[in-house]
Amino acid sequence: MDLMKRLQPNLKLANVVQGEDDISIKKHQDALKKEIKKQTPSFDIIKDKMKRTCEYRQLFCHAHTTAEVLEEFPCLRLNIFFTADVLLLYGVDVTNLKMKFLTLYDGVIKEAAKRCKKYCEYSRMINKYLEETLDNDKQQDWKVMFVTLLLPSLFGEKEELFFPLPKQQIPLSPVILSQDDEWNISVDKEVLFPKTICTFSAAFQAWFAAFWIFSIEFPKGLSNTCQFLEKVLLGGKGKVPNIVSKWGNRLLH
Repeated sequence: MDLMKRLQPNLKLANVVQGEDDISIKKHQDALKKEIKKQTPSFDIIKDKMKRTCEYRQLFCHAHTTAEVLEEFPCLRLNIFFTADVLLLYGVDVTNLKMKFLTLYDGVIKEAAKRCKKYCEYSRMINKYLEETLDNDKQQDWKVMFVTLLLPSLFGEKEELFFPLPKQQIPLSPVILSQDDEWNISVDKEVLFPKTICTFSAAFQAWFAAFWIFSIEFPKGLSNTCQFLEKVLLGGKGKVPNIVSKWGNRLLH
């Protein structure tokens, strides 16, 4: 079976609980699986057990398939725990991306209008949706989608890599799937969530979280865009290409 190549798990963990061994890890795993089966699982219990298994989970995710990871950690089948796990593992809050995108909205539209070949097509589509709803949350969600579609054009990259193209086979890399006006994420062709995600913003955040949780390299056709998200918007450490630095300075200042 072809699978996404995993990066070496060399990112520093935000939480490492000392004194855990194979026996205690197994107990935490059993408790996690038992808790997630409850009708109303305790977020505090799951967070505690996930925290205690951070180091084990990082190594497990690197060495196993997506399906095996989800079987070992079924709480990752729920988007709320999936996105929270990036914060728990690495101290990165991907849920900040929504407000960051809304802050960039006007600037990205202005710049992408000159560069994105499909700008007019996307603009008509998003404006139609914006006109059809007075709900502020829904309007914000459509704006996040608009920024998502336009942002890669600033880096000379392909927004289509966020989504499988029509009639295209689902790739191994993380992609966003549209399912009856709701959303899901696929990694290694494995659909992550039994329950679809009702907002695009949450789906996009889960898409980005997947790279961290499964130790997956950013796709070449979206590398600069992803580095912009990671290093500029979410404050990650490390050098960035000049084009990423340029657009960070232009859009945020």
